Parts: sequence; structure tokens; C-alpha cells
Amino acid sequence: MNPLVSIIIPTFNRADLIAETLDSVREQTYQEWECLVIDDGSTDATEAVLKQYINKDQRFQYHKRPISFGKGANGCRNYGFSLSKGQFINWLDSDDLFSEDKLQAQISEIQQTEQTTKLVVSCKWNRFTTDIDGIFPKEAHINRSFSSGLELLKTFNKYASFFPSHAYLVSRELVAMSKGWDESLRVNQDGEFFTRILLQASRVLHPEKGMVYYRTPQLTGVSQFQDETKICSAIQSWQLISEHLQDEASLDQFPFIDHAKNYLFERIDDRKTWRKYPKFFEHQLRRARFTYQWKYRILAYFKKK
Repeated sequence: MNPLVSIIIPTFNRADLIAETLDSVREQTYQEWECLVIDDGSTDATEAVLKQYINKDQRFQYHKRPISFGKGANGCRNYGFSLSKGQFINWLDSDDLFSEDKLQAQISEIQQTEQTTKLVVSCKWNRFTTDIDGIFPKEAHINRSFSSGLELLKTFNKYASFFPSHAYLVSRELVAMSKGWDESLRVNQDGEFFTRILLQASRVLHPEKGMVYYRTPQLTGVSQFQDETKICSAIQSWQLISEHLQDEASLDQFPFIDHAKNYLFERIDDRKTWRKYPKFFEHQLRRARFTYQWKYRILAYFKKK
């Protein structure tokens, strides 16, 4: 029996890109799917585009996020999940793409295993900007199956790697156990969410075929580290990830937590933001004070000369 897959797409003013995403869903060789597009209040032609697809294929659905779910992609994702009926869930952003054999490869992998509970199935991936022609999968150490989600997280840590959200096919029970996406986060929400998912996953399967394409926008010159809301959200996401991992294993096994702290600390210009999170940036603040003290002493020495 072929299980139903629910593909959930949050969107906002993506009328220029979402058709390409929907085409990649409609062209799937695996047929047992539903696709729920959740609109976060688009003011462009998104609704008109969706009506065209729904008229051609009733497996597409278009819904507007109600006010009972938080504004933003995470609220849309949670609302989409509440409406979905699939045994397996696939999150997909409205500018990313599937290969046509993506779902078939993952479902075939599931059908070959006796264990069907608390499963996550990953797949190969690579980035693209405007065109996927000539884009081949990354050759990565994560392109294999794992005995648990924790083992995959350790491999992420070892090789500084990750899977984008739409690479994962997740059993419905795992999504329910995770209690959904954190609607307060605006940055790194996928990293936080899938840390929770993987820590509860009994196995991670990885088929040989199928891949996803992760759109990397052309640089705009605007940094998220100029937006205080996004800065705080990034810090909070890593605080949560640290707490999730600490509940399962020693943080000594996950030095990428410190790498993330260093990365954020070095890119945040406003020192007031550092001081809002003294425990999170404890080591970085101590090191900065030590460095400043030595710089002051050296300058004072040369002034005396």
C-alpha cells in the first residue's frame, strides 16, 4: 500500500516563483500526495496562480493562514500540518524544488524496511540560483542511512553539514511528538525544529536516488545582522538547540554550538545585544574582556615609551 504524503508549502508574495515549485510537485513519479499551500497574506497574484493549479489537479489546496496561528512561515507550517492527512510530511519552501523521483525514492526506501515508526528519510541535495540544469548532488558524508537521528546530528557536527528542510520526509507521529514549529523564531527555525525531530527519530533512511534543489538568492547587500529581531531570533534558536542536545548527550560532542556562538558574536556590532545574553555568550565575553585588557596594557606601555 502506498502511503499518502502531505507536502506543506508556506508562501508570501511568491507569485513569480511558486509555479516552478508546484511544477516540481506535480511532476512527481509518486502519485499519492496532497499539496497544501498556506498563504501568509500575499498581496500579489499568488492566489490566482494557485487557482490555476487547483483547477488542473485537485491534489493541490490553497488556504490562508488564520489569525489563530502566528504570522510567518512557521505559523503557516503548523496550520498546514493541522489540515494535512498524510502518513508522511514533507515541508517545502515556495521557491525550492524537488527532482521528479524524490518522493518515489524515499517511499521505496521506507517500503523496504520493516520498521515504519518514528522514521525520517533524507535525500541528496544541492544549491541553485535560477536554473537547475547541470546541478548535481553534493558529495557529502551525510549521504547515507543512520541508526538514529542523534548519529546524524553528530555527523552534521563533525563535517559542518546539514540537509535543507525539503530533503526530509518525516513520519507524521514524529511531527506530532515534536509539537510543531516554534512560531516565535524568524531565523534558523528549521535547524531548531529538525534538531527536535532527529533527536526523537528511531532511524534515518537515505535512498540512492532522488534529490532536492535549495534556492540560494542572489546577494542583496542587506545583512540579517542589521535587524535586531533577526539577531535575537538567531541567538534564541541556538539557545534552544543547545538545550535540546544537552538533554540527550554531552555538549562536548557538539562543538558546532560554540562555533555558532563565535559566528554570531563576531558579526553582532551592537555590544548591548551581547549583554542581553550573558550566559549564552559567557566564553566569548570573557575572551573579549581578556583581549581588550591586553590591548589596553600594550597601548599604555607604548605611551610611556
